Amino acid sequence: MNFFFYDLETSGLDKANAHIMQFAGQRTDENFNPIGDAVNILIQLSDDCLPSPNALVVTGISPYDAQQNGMSEWEFCRFFINEIALPDTIFVGYNNIRYDDEIMRYTLWRNFYDPYQWHWQNNRSRWDLLDVMRMLSALRPDGLNWVYDEDGCKIHKLELLAQANHIKHEHAHDALSDVFATIDLAKLVLQKHPEYLRYMFKNRDKEELQKIIHLRNPQPFVYSSGRYDKRFTKTTVAYPVLQGANPNEIWVYNLRHDPEFWQNISPSEMEEIINAKKEAKEEVPLKIIKLNRTPAVSTIRVLDKGNGWNLIGLDPKTVKQHQQKIQQNPTFIQNMVQCLNQEWQADHELEVEEQLYSGFIQGGDVAMCQQIRDLSWQNPEDLKAISTESFNDNRLPDLFSHYKCRYFPQTASEREQDEYQAYRKRMFERQDVLFQKDWQEVQQHNDLNDHQQRILADLSKWRDELMKSIEE
Repeated sequence: MNFFFYDLETSGLDKANAHIMQFAGQRTDENFNPIGDAVNILIQLSDDCLPSPNALVVTGISPYDAQQNGMSEWEFCRFFINEIALPDTIFVGYNNIRYDDEIMRYTLWRNFYDPYQWHWQNNRSRWDLLDVMRMLSALRPDGLNWVYDEDGCKIHKLELLAQANHIKHEHAHDALSDVFATIDLAKLVLQKHPEYLRYMFKNRDKEELQKIIHLRNPQPFVYSSGRYDKRFTKTTVAYPVLQGANPNEIWVYNLRHDPEFWQNISPSEMEEIINAKKEAKEEVPLKIIKLNRTPAVSTIRVLDKGNGWNLIGLDPKTVKQHQQKIQQNPTFIQNMVQCLNQEWQADHELEVEEQLYSGFIQGGDVAMCQQIRDLSWQNPEDLKAISTESFNDNRLPDLFSHYKCRYFPQTASEREQDEYQAYRKRMFERQDVLFQKDWQEVQQHNDLNDHQQRILADLSKWRDELMKSIEE
C-alpha cells in the first residue's frame, strides 16, 4: 500500500468541460515519506477549450506555455494509467473527491479510458483530507493552529492552514506546491493525532462505513460536510432515514434541526421552502451521504470524550428527541426526497463529452475503446479503419469523431471535420459568455502583477485565435 498525493490546475470550474493544465503528484509510504521523484507536468489545451480568465489568473499558467512545454491530453491519459495508477495506490488530495477526481473522470472518458477503474481496481482506493480536517478542527482542535473568518468560524483552506502551521507553501494554486503542503499537513496530523488519523483512514472504506451508517437498526453518527453550518465547524449528528438510488447512497437527516417543522407543513409549502433554500445555497436538513466518496464520519461515542458535544453545539437530549420525532412520523422524509430529487435541467443539450454519467461502457465497446487507445499510440493512421457503426453505445461515434479531429485530424473524414467545427462553435459560444463575465471581473482588479497581466494578454490572444479558427 502507498499513497499518491495529487492536485490539478485546470482551465475552469466546469467539471465536465474544464481541461487539466497542470498535473502534479508525489507517491509516499504509509507515514507520508516520499517514494521516488515528484511528478509535475503541463498539459496542452485542445482547440475546443476557452479557459476562464479567473482560473488562469489564479494558476498563473498561460495556454501557450502549456502548448510549448506540455503533453497532449491523450498522451497524459496514457501516462497516468500506465505510470501513476499502479496497483495498491491510494489517491489522496484536498477536496479531490468533489473536484479533482471528477475532472480526472471526464478527462479519461473523452479519451476512451475507463473513468472509474483507476481509483478502485487492483486494490486501489482514494481518500480526501478536507473533511478529515473539518472534523479534526471540530472535535480535536488541540495541537494545530486554526484559521478563522470574520464571523469567528473556522475555515479550512489549504494555503491558510499551511501558513498558520508554518508549513512551507510558497506558491498556492501551483499544483506541486499544493501537493507538498497537503503531505506536510497530513504528517502534522499524524504527529499530533495519530489515532484519529488512522481511525479516519480506516473509515474511508465502504465496508467500515456501513457498520456506522445503515438502515437495519439506524443509529445517529457524527458527520462533517461542507454542506453543514460553518458556525459548528461543518460538523453535526446525522441519522440514516432512507436508501438512496443505489447501494452507495443513504439519505441522512441532520438532527440539529427539529423535524417537527417539516412534519407540519404541506408538500407544496415544503417544495417552496426547499427551492428557496437551494436557490440561496442554504442548508436543507436532509442530504445524501455517498459511501464511496470517503465521507468523514464517526460513531457518536466520539462526542463523549472531552467537550465533544459542546464543541459542535449539540447535546444528547436534543439529538434523542429529534430522532424519536422522525421515528414516530417519518412520512415527511419522502416528500423532502421528492423535492430534493427534482432534476436540474441544463440550459443546453449535453454534448457527448458531458455525458459521462449517462451509462457505463459495456460489452464489445470496451474492446473498441482499447483498440482506439492502442492505435493512437502505435499507428494513428489505422484509426481511419474503425467504423463508427461498430459502436453499440450511441455516445461513442461522436466522441470518436471529436477525438480524431482533436489529435489526429488527418484520420477524420471531411464530414467529421465539418461536424467537429460545428461542435467547436457551440462550445465557444457557451464558454465565451462565461469568459466575458470573468474578463470584466478580472479587469477590475488593481493588484494584478506583471505575470498575471501577461497571462491575460496571452489568454486574449488565445481567444482571438480560437474564434478565428472556428469562423474559417
